[in-house]
Amino acid sequence: MDTAPGPVDRDRALDPIAETADPVPGADRLTPTPAAPRLRILAVDDEPEVRDMIALMLGNEGHAVRTAGSGEEALAELEAGAFDLVLSDVAMSGMNGWELVERVRARWPSLRLVLATGWAGEIDPARAREQGVEAVIAKPFRFNDLRRAIG
Repeated sequence: MDTAPGPVDRDRALDPIAETADPVPGADRLTPTPAAPRLRILAVDDEPEVRDMIALMLGNEGHAVRTAGSGEEALAELEAGAFDLVLSDVAMSGMNGWELVERVRARWPSLRLVLATGWAGEIDPARAREQGVEAVIAKPFRFNDLRRAIG
């Protein structure tokens, strides 16, 4: 009696239910649910740990995230590439977040802006809106706060 295995069909060997599974009626007409639009986000913060955390959290959500450690670096990134949203710290050395907002508004008036700060309670929401800031989130923030702010 010959017990040596015959040729292996690799597709069936890798899919153990291929022989027993019946096709789902109408499966060829199913369309995938569209995913939330992926945003190109520039995260600006002078604290490397905060920048890295933001990039990790938003990157895991499928967004393309670039980072900058200062307002000046942020402007260079904005000149070099296209972004949908800038998320910036307010209190940074050199150019602060409000100065960055002013420069961004002058050059890219339709770019979405979100500010993050440890002093959120001291920021006048009306002033922020007048300057073109969509949202101000308090630091330290939770992931859901960040998610809500970027929409």
